[in-house]
Amino acid sequence: MRIDDHAALPARNGFTFLELSIVMVIIGLLIGGVLTGKELIGSSEMKTIGSRMSAYNAALINFREKYNAIPGDMSNATSYWTSDSNCNTVTMYAAAGTTATCNGDGNGHVDSSASAIEWWRLPQHLANAGMIQGIYSGRGADPSASSTGGLYMGQADLNLPGLPRAGVLQTMWVGTITSTADATYYEGSYANMTLVGEPVSKNLSTGPLMTTSEAYNFDLKYDDGKPGTGTMVTYKPAGTQLCATTTSSATALYNFSRSGQQCALMVRGVL
Repeated sequence: MRIDDHAALPARNGFTFLELSIVMVIIGLLIGGVLTGKELIGSSEMKTIGSRMSAYNAALINFREKYNAIPGDMSNATSYWTSDSNCNTVTMYAAAGTTATCNGDGNGHVDSSASAIEWWRLPQHLANAGMIQGIYSGRGADPSASSTGGLYMGQADLNLPGLPRAGVLQTMWVGTITSTADATYYEGSYANMTLVGEPVSKNLSTGPLMTTSEAYNFDLKYDDGKPGTGTMVTYKPAGTQLCATTTSSATALYNFSRSGQQCALMVRGVL
């Protein structure tokens, strides 16, 4: 009688320990690759934000030295570039860039004057002078566009220089905050400051653009690594701004317990 050797073998159920080990190693490598990829993208974005911020702030200084005026606030801009026909209508919006511009009031503050909302005109003056790339509208973004949310909103590469993650660079006057009770800003001199954030509300691009660890490393690279002191600061913790641990500039640290994008940053005293 012939014996079937195969029939004598026990049936196999499932995977062997070796096979499972191989599968787990492959899964681990895939997860590690995804995480590493995200870290590399994040690191690249932070480098781009840093380089654009530095070039932009340098352009502000170069403009002031060349024209003896602050871009956006410049009171004789139309003697250098074509005049916008709607300079006295500050609520006008635009859907495209143009070199036609308006004068500021020349008071040294990048704010809202009778003829222009100067923080929208500032990038346009810089671009007209050839100090930054692009063509900017000099006005608020189109209120009919769902991505802008309102008449005075900033929009990347339309009226403000763009950054990764839909962020922007925006310069405006804050002045000096003397009270520790201020609900928004840590005390200190801001003068004309550059905001590194995302457009989310009327006039201000205060939307969080970085995680707390990214903001900490960014601050450490360019300043002192503390959210409430030095040249680079964030907002006091409230609402969607939960980047810092406390409202005291002396004790505030970056809040690493928070996940996701929590931080918009400000560079004080750029002009």
